[in-house]
Amino acid sequence: MKKIYEVIADYIDEEANLLSIDVYHSTDPDSYGKTVAYLCLDTHKVIFKDDDYRIEPQVQEAIKEAKKSNPLKFSIEV
Repeated sequence: MKKIYEVIADYIDEEANLLSIDVYHSTDPDSYGKTVAYLCLDTHKVIFKDDDYRIEPQVQEAIKEAKKSNPLKFSIEV
């Protein structure tokens, strides 16, 4: 597997409420990232598109930080 230079989690599909976890293998600003996982903001379930990245520490750290930044939202009817 190529060296990971950056992991970015900044795109939210508003309709599905999914946060994309994207990996970049180059420092070139014109390079394209690869979406390796989605974080459901409703349940915090992670859906991996590429299982090779499941154990990558940088990906796991990005997921952990995204969960902290996007707390679960719920309501309780009384």
